[in-house]
Amino acid sequence: MMWSTKIGVLAVPVLLILHFNGQLVMMTLPIFGSGSDNGFRATFDQLMSPSQAAGIVTGQGLDRTAQIARLRSMTARPEKTTGAATRVNFIAVAFDEKPEPSSSKTASGHTVDRDGYRRMNLDLGRLSGEALVVIADEPIRWTVNGANSSWALIGFEGLAPFDIVNGRADLLAGYRIAAFGARATASAADPFRADQRRRQNMCASIRAWTEHFGVAMAQTAFALVTNPTTIGSNDGGITSDGQARVSWTGPAIQSLCTP
Repeated sequence: MMWSTKIGVLAVPVLLILHFNGQLVMMTLPIFGSGSDNGFRATFDQLMSPSQAAGIVTGQGLDRTAQIARLRSMTARPEKTTGAATRVNFIAVAFDEKPEPSSSKTASGHTVDRDGYRRMNLDLGRLSGEALVVIADEPIRWTVNGANSSWALIGFEGLAPFDIVNGRADLLAGYRIAAFGARATASAADPFRADQRRRQNMCASIRAWTEHFGVAMAQTAFALVTNPTTIGSNDGGITSDGQARVSWTGPAIQSLCTP
């Protein structure tokens, strides 16, 4: 069953002063785009990954430096993003459960690769003049279809890393991912029913992305979708095979995020 709704991402550079193994480290934190420095990104990821900062020891998994470098090669310069969209649609994707890794789909149509990345499709064939920011808290490996615009109109945000199967240069407008070093990222939850910290993170994210795209906060929309395998665009709205939990338009978002 498909649904469709109008919906409409996200970081202001900040100065970080870190004390790490007796060394003072100063750096800025932007939305990750093609203008960021390779050395900064690798150093930040090494020093400040969320698990390391929390004292949790984990396995290596994917080579983060190589993963970030590959995503950066798909990310456009700001000149190909600012002014390219008339509004920004935010769509948060959440899941009730995570199936066991398998090469085949489950009965619900979901597939999780053996490295823990969920498979999803992003259909942008009819994304016309609107930017889309996807917010997710699980690792997702996206197959992107129909992204034919010369402008970079897609952003990603959330806690977990993401991957793109069929990326190309200038596909992405940017990304803010906690696993890649970003701080205070938005969560895949309803900001109107979230605690104060999550609301603040969401509003900071929306401000940053709207500034990045050069769009007023009133020209945004937000939707929370659960258990989708596909999301896409259709005549300026969003379609999905998941369940639409909430949908908010620009005036409500502006009211939530205005002190």
